[in-house]
Amino acid sequence: MDLRVWVVATETSVTEAASLLSDDETARAARFTAEGARDLFVVSRAVQRMLGSALLGIAPGEVTFGRNCLRCGDRDHGKPRFLARQSLEYSVSHSGALVLVGYAPTGRIGLDIEADDRRTDLTAMLPRIASPAEGRRIGQLPPKERRSACLRLWTRKEAVAKLTGHGLALPFIKFSVDGQTASADGPVADWPDEPVWLRDLPVQAGYTAALATSPAPAEVTVERLTSLAALRV
Repeated sequence: MDLRVWVVATETSVTEAASLLSDDETARAARFTAEGARDLFVVSRAVQRMLGSALLGIAPGEVTFGRNCLRCGDRDHGKPRFLARQSLEYSVSHSGALVLVGYAPTGRIGLDIEADDRRTDLTAMLPRIASPAEGRRIGQLPPKERRSACLRLWTRKEAVAKLTGHGLALPFIKFSVDGQTASADGPVADWPDEPVWLRDLPVQAGYTAALATSPAPAEVTVERLTSLAALRV
């Protein structure tokens, strides 16, 4: 399986992106008080529309989304899906001034990206996000290396939780992501039967990103889009 990941910067695409939104999405965007958060929402929705358009063979304005959870049926906290073909697997994440979206032609996918300067003190959160072995390993690192190690840990865990569909309902201390694959530390409801493969993505200086897939991709292509119209699958 070959897998595609696209990186989009808000500063170069937000004007183009705004023209692709539905009336409801435009209204939602207008309710954001922080410009950066608004731009992330606008570009994220627009790039998902362009991906859906390319995969479904319809106009971007005709793409409809749902977040129904395939585990419990709730309509608000599941993975984003294209309602016209919910079996299509894609994942989206955004942070800082970047949006990341990826598509898996087969299997499952989860993505996460975090700006390295995010204000959250992940080292203080370590007891809530690291398995015991991960916590010991990071705790032994020099203080100046712990933050980057925590960011790498967080993005990998988020990517796995997005792939499985658990989201934040899955306690991060219940699974480990130190190696090439994620592993559950004991019984976890609805944990995948197939291995969940992990890799770090070099998207841009100042950001940490991770990809989770099942099965392992033969090749991963990371492409930076300067125009949303250039997205091709």
